[in-house]
Amino acid sequence: MMTPATKIPIQDWMSDPATQAVLAPLVGSDAADPTILFVGGCVRDALLERPVVDVDMATVFPPEEVMRRLDAAGIGYHIPGVAHGTVAAHVDGRVFEITTLRVDVETDGRHAQVAYTDDWALDASRRDFTINALFADADGNVFDPLGGMADIEARQVRFIGDANERIREDALRILRFFRFNAQLDTEAMDSRGLAACRASAEMLGGLSGERIRDEVFKLLRAPGVKWRLNDDAFPELFGWVLPELPNLKGCHGLDGIAVIEEEECEYPDALRRLASLIEAYPLRALEDLPNCKSDAVAIAGRLRLSGDQKKRLLKMLDRPRELGPRWEQAGTFNWDHASALLPVGRMQTLQHRFAKEKKVDRSYRPYLYELDDEAWRDAVLLNWSYREARIYAAAQSDAPAQLDPPQQWRDLLELPGRLPRPEFPLRGADVLKIGIQQGPDISRLLNEIETWWIAGGFEAGRRKCLKELKQRAKRTSN
Repeated sequence: MMTPATKIPIQDWMSDPATQAVLAPLVGSDAADPTILFVGGCVRDALLERPVVDVDMATVFPPEEVMRRLDAAGIGYHIPGVAHGTVAAHVDGRVFEITTLRVDVETDGRHAQVAYTDDWALDASRRDFTINALFADADGNVFDPLGGMADIEARQVRFIGDANERIREDALRILRFFRFNAQLDTEAMDSRGLAACRASAEMLGGLSGERIRDEVFKLLRAPGVKWRLNDDAFPELFGWVLPELPNLKGCHGLDGIAVIEEEECEYPDALRRLASLIEAYPLRALEDLPNCKSDAVAIAGRLRLSGDQKKRLLKMLDRPRELGPRWEQAGTFNWDHASALLPVGRMQTLQHRFAKEKKVDRSYRPYLYELDDEAWRDAVLLNWSYREARIYAAAQSDAPAQLDPPQQWRDLLELPGRLPRPEFPLRGADVLKIGIQQGPDISRLLNEIETWWIAGGFEAGRRKCLKELKQRAKRTSN
């Protein structure tokens, strides 16, 4: 009979009505041991006092019985991995994966043939790491058959049993080993686990691009990844999965974007962090940009990025790198002190003038016209992180570096909401209305007028643009 190792307070995700609705039909009231338990990441993260995103469950019932019970309870589901014992239940827009206890019969490094069991310890022993072999019930009782709680307390990622054997079962565990170390922000990785990953690195070549992409993106979003390129192991890992990159040891771009995103963004952005790795500051100079873009194309193919993801990645590498704060530091003027020195009216006039200058700085209008909101945010954050990376690089050599006040960059991020984006006032229909026939002359004339309009600082309105269009069209017909 299973004995709880500890008990944690009941979590919101445990008592949530959707969770309880999935548990109810799979609870066996007469069983000596539990028939369904929470498993893996949700238990691990609860013990780490981190937010729980995915709620996975394990059960002694075979998939057919799980589906029968869900049907009887009126709960919808799909079967993403029924061959491996997984049924995904749907309640209130959420998905709960329910997997039957199992043991591996045969593996080839990518797929495993499994047999079902009702032994919780046997199921735990086939998992990857001790910190993921933890179970919990809805009352907060935690079951720890393999010592995972001690490893959580020590912030240690340790393979279950023989690390080489675990990797032979699924080579993706190499990437997961690094990812969980970055998530726990461990100071030192388990030496036996790292040695096993290095010995089996060539097995990564047999994994699909989609599986590698998903793990690499999770790794890039991990809280502890930002400082890991100063070690040997993490640059080595990126060399295994993304051979287009240089040796990233000492690369500071990831440091910069990760630190800024933690302060300025609700969520870390894996694609933006991937762009910082491709640029590899200070290992690559800006003159290497064409190579960066060709490397990005190869990486997009290797990771099976979508068309939109590839387009965004290339746009980030092709961003206007001169885009940065241009206004003077508003923070250098101490308004509290000034109030004792200046008349109130004079102080308010200065405040108004500074605010107005910052708000209507029209020199940014070409960038606003070129970049949509997403591209603007990517460009500002990456350029900001590039400045931060220069500071980190300078610190290593005790060299001087200029630090821009963060508020200047924040103001720049918010500029599209304060300064209207210029909108070209003409359309193809306007060219047709003045008698130009369908054909290449329409786009040519529009491009000419747009170029003239941009060169004039976006000042010409629709009437002036139409006048210029008619003059150019007349010259064309002549």
